[in-house]
Amino acid sequence: MFGAEKSSLLRANLEHLLRSKGETQVSVSESTGLNRTTIFKILDGRVASVQKQTLRKISDFFGVTMYELQHVDIATAEKIDASISVHGNMNAAALPIIPLTSLIEQINAGRSVGELTLSWPLTYYYGHGPNLIAVAMDKNPPVRYRYGDMLIIRKGIYKSTNLKLLFKSNAGFFTDALACVDEVDAGVIVLGDILEERYGN
Repeated sequence: MFGAEKSSLLRANLEHLLRSKGETQVSVSESTGLNRTTIFKILDGRVASVQKQTLRKISDFFGVTMYELQHVDIATAEKIDASISVHGNMNAAALPIIPLTSLIEQINAGRSVGELTLSWPLTYYYGHGPNLIAVAMDKNPPVRYRYGDMLIIRKGIYKSTNLKLLFKSNAGFFTDALACVDEVDAGVIVLGDILEERYGN
């Protein structure tokens, strides 16, 4: 990139970061120790090259890299990142799809989610957290679901307001929003929090 282009991009990035972060030339100067005149000259396009130390202070202040500051159109990159999925710039997690009728057996076997992904088909979930699996409704699903529906659950016992997938040997699978998981009835297995419900046709 030639000097004029680089200087123009640096100026555009600095203007965008000031606007988007709600900062001013004064606040940048006071926080970084840079002279206000230096910042003004960059914004006015009167600087052909900027010292590495100055770039480092500006990039550290705004939480971007020196490379991004000089070579990336930050405003455009942020728009692209935000439009990748409805969940922003979050990567999809690959989850094993366990049939409901095999769920208890798989959980009792104590296999890790990583091991399960090698044995079962996969689906994808835009979210985060430990022990995420998909449960496919096949036979005798809980009342609110039917064959072909799928649940994304976080295996384990968590104190949360999420609806939970439960199992009792004489009642089968059911769901409930337990007020306190410490007081679960005897014989009830808490399989995990329901994070997402996907309904079939």
